[in-house]
Amino acid sequence: MSPVSQAFGAEMAILRGKHPQARNLMSIEYRAELKAQYAQLTCCGTYDKQALLDVLDKALDYAVQAGVTAVLVDICDVEGMPSTAERFEMGEAFAEIQLGKETIIAIAIVGREPMIDPERFGETVALNRCAVGKVFTDMVEAVNWLEHTSG
Repeated sequence: MSPVSQAFGAEMAILRGKHPQARNLMSIEYRAELKAQYAQLTCCGTYDKQALLDVLDKALDYAVQAGVTAVLVDICDVEGMPSTAERFEMGEAFAEIQLGKETIIAIAIVGREPMIDPERFGETVALNRCAVGKVFTDMVEAVNWLEHTSG
């Protein structure tokens, strides 16, 4: 097992986020792997804003540790639907997280509607704050964008 895999527990990591209106803790699990030109985190679970932001933060850190300049976060198996306000807050918070890193890592997030907003509101909020990334509903498009961006 590589040092990167050991550092991030490549088998499975569980992030638990506290949702103020929920009775139970919600979680997003992820598996991290290194591809030829980018890192990838494949997620499953139930949407929680803070848990998702934590996963995105870990994804950026994993890419830096792996020595790549791009990361793909697959949230196709994350269930839920963020509100418009949460999409705004996540776009704003993600831009702050990304720009606070020593190295800017391009990020592609792939998911399904309704988790992914057809209007890409959260993406627009993040991009307006100088984030580097794009949201997709098609894995092939996401990979092509990442390979073009990081290549």
